[in-house]
Amino acid sequence: MPASTPIFGFPYPTGTDRVMDGDNAIGALAQAVEALIANGPRVLGYAESLAPGTPVTAAVPVVGLTVTVTLPAGRRIRVTAHVNYTASQDNNVVRQRLRVDGVNSQLSADTVMRYTQVHTVVSIGIFTPAAGSHTFDVTQQMAYGTGTINQNGSADAPAFILVEDIGPAVIALAADSTAAPDSEPAI
Repeated sequence: MPASTPIFGFPYPTGTDRVMDGDNAIGALAQAVEALIANGPRVLGYAESLAPGTPVTAAVPVVGLTVTVTLPAGRRIRVTAHVNYTASQDNNVVRQRLRVDGVNSQLSADTVMRYTQVHTVVSIGIFTPAAGSHTFDVTQQMAYGTGTINQNGSADAPAFILVEDIGPAVIALAADSTAAPDSEPAI
């Protein structure tokens, strides 16, 4: 029965499969390819909003900026949210948060807003959730001031959330302490 690599599930034959003297080489190749791919960011999910939202004051999700992904164990996840806001009054403060499974995970920004300007808030969070399905989203809130704030997505400047796998949650140290820290695995 074939085996598969732990992260991406690349299949390779084992000693019980009918492969003449190549199963170890094929398995090593599959694992080396997986290690090379796993070392770079991998997009797991993306969502965007191309239209302005409705005015808000209370903490509510930004419409359209929700991504659900299924993760293996032991992965480090980077979530990036980029949202443009406008305000109905001067000196309003917008608060944007990243959430994991409906729980506020990171307060990302408080911005004092001017009525005549568009304000961009970029939130970046690094998470190591357990294996399984997880939902990432963004909330917006007018934290202080009078009037309302409004998510200002458009075709030219979409609001978006990007979820990426950026590698293992724990980085294993090389057994050989003379190896370069970012060296490529041998194939």
